[in-house]
Amino acid sequence: MAPTLLGIVVVLTAGHAWSGPVLPVASMESLVTRAVNDDAAALSAARGFRGGRPLVVRVLDRPHLRAEHDAALRAARSPGAADAESRLQALLGLGGQEPATGGAPARGADVTGFYDPVSKRVYVGNWVSFVDGRAARLKDIAEALLDRRFPVTERPRRGHELPRDADGEGDTLWARMALLEGDATVQTLERLSPGGGMPPTPALADELDGVRQTMVAEEQGSPGLDLARRLFVALDGTAFVASVRARAPWSVVNQLWEHPPVSTEQVLHPEKYLRHEAPDDVAARLPKRPPGATGPDDVVYSDTLGELGVRAFLQRAVGDYKAQRAATGWGGDRVRLQRGPPAGEAAAVEYVTWVTTWDEASDAQDFAEQAGQTLALLAGGRLTEVTPRRRAPPGPRDARRWRTADARGRIFALEWQGRAVTLLLGAPSSAERSLPALTAAATRRGRPTSR
Repeated sequence: MAPTLLGIVVVLTAGHAWSGPVLPVASMESLVTRAVNDDAAALSAARGFRGGRPLVVRVLDRPHLRAEHDAALRAARSPGAADAESRLQALLGLGGQEPATGGAPARGADVTGFYDPVSKRVYVGNWVSFVDGRAARLKDIAEALLDRRFPVTERPRRGHELPRDADGEGDTLWARMALLEGDATVQTLERLSPGGGMPPTPALADELDGVRQTMVAEEQGSPGLDLARRLFVALDGTAFVASVRARAPWSVVNQLWEHPPVSTEQVLHPEKYLRHEAPDDVAARLPKRPPGATGPDDVVYSDTLGELGVRAFLQRAVGDYKAQRAATGWGGDRVRLQRGPPAGEAAAVEYVTWVTTWDEASDAQDFAEQAGQTLALLAGGRLTEVTPRRRAPPGPRDARRWRTADARGRIFALEWQGRAVTLLLGAPSSAERSLPALTAAATRRGRPTSR
């Protein structure tokens, strides 16, 4: 079956190279710049943006384009934060790289062009077929125009900056990236469509599902969270924006940028965005340092994984259906990469604490059951309930705990109380003492009801 227009746009913009005549950089850059700005003018008119100064375009060969792309990634965040996040993901079984294994990260797919929001330039590879590459190029141009109107790289106000190596706001940032990619993709589809419009919503949903299956089949070896985020940005972001565009003009889409989604949950479930169902700020209630901490560097890195991260965490152990069902009741979370004190001459050990809250106690129970299977898979052994015995059966508000240890003696534990579930992964036995305090902090109040 011939690929759909949506499939072509998504696959090409995901970084797959295609063959074609090679453009000589020096002689063709002015021609490419003119063509890019012609497309920018057409997209601006259709999107309802005012024309502005010309876009800056660079045409580069493969090595130089790769270098610029790598530099753009480095500028987006510090190496320390990127490395800490990778170690955190490894301990969660989501890919990444544990400290003991080392090794350089694998290089991704060939990059044929991109828009850099820091340098404000559109980059085009000179080995790319100029005609066949138009779909990907249009999407890069659309991102550049959106960045002008709704800046992607907003700097926080002075005094409100996050420590770059200690904290991340991944769930919020990925939701915003989905809005950016979705808006740009819908613009591209409308521009390339013979009728100038989007397919009907049921047909679009079928196309998105087909593209998802193709991408999953082609990238089976990709780390779980990396693949989940790529699919989310490319496909769920498109569905989110297209659902608005199908019933309203672009001026209504602009309102999404005035109040962008603040969690992956709001993109996955647009009705929650419309209800202003904001995430529970779990981080605000947790102690700045873990209970029993003895050193200044106990919290190495912390982040919010969101509903998307929960899905990816559960998926390998329980499958797509149970993972999605258990993640749907997500309320909020905060995950921490922590460094425990060294034992004797041994080096300090890194481990993970993950505090989650849920819409209802039944949602928390469902997550606890599926997460228990995931912990068992990571530890290589079933969890055993270690809840202290009571004279009466445990009530709905009483905490219950399960635990196991892996072959290296690291503890994997889960504590469930009401609407809160706290996980401990790859930890020294002393870290288990912190579970009651973390769970109690999470149960103090529920999620807010407004954005």
